[in-house]
Amino acid sequence: MLGKAGEPLNGKAVVEGAFEAGYRRSEGKTPAATVYSAILREIQKKGDAARFRKVGSRLFELAKQRPLLSRLFH
Repeated sequence: MLGKAGEPLNGKAVVEGAFEAGYRRSEGKTPAATVYSAILREIQKKGDAARFRKVGSRLFELAKQRPLLSRLFH
């Protein structure tokens, strides 16, 4: 959803977009909180190699990835 949006999104917008597109359904009570936590965990664990970047209060965008060979030999 972040790639298609072309702008930073919060967890709620990511979940709503995924539901609308039919990518995912959830019976949980707080799917937006789950997505938010999962994105934060990835950023904390992988640092610069994470797929996401936090750009504001509860806002994320796709990280600009360096080419694969650059990441392997950096």
